[in-house]
Amino acid sequence: MERARREFLKVGLHRHDRSNGALILVAPNARQFAVIGDRALHERVGDAFWKDVVRESQPYFARGDVVDGVVFALGRIGDALHGHFAEPDARPAE
Repeated sequence: MERARREFLKVGLHRHDRSNGALILVAPNARQFAVIGDRALHERVGDAFWKDVVRESQPYFARGDVVDGVVFALGRIGDALHGHFAEPDARPAE
């Protein structure tokens, strides 16, 4: 997690105006990954959300399916971003 925090700062995700950035850091050789979100996103989804994303993504990474693990985690994070930050008129018509 510490490396993920450093990378989050290094790439400047903390400077986003809405403080709703997220980072998925994958270390395939170490068979580890971390998921981290900026302040405003974290305030809206809470610790349980991040723990769920990691827990639900973990089986993909455990079997070496890194791409599907990242896609799954991105989908969960994307849903949270859309639910908490999307402009009302930005939603596609159903």
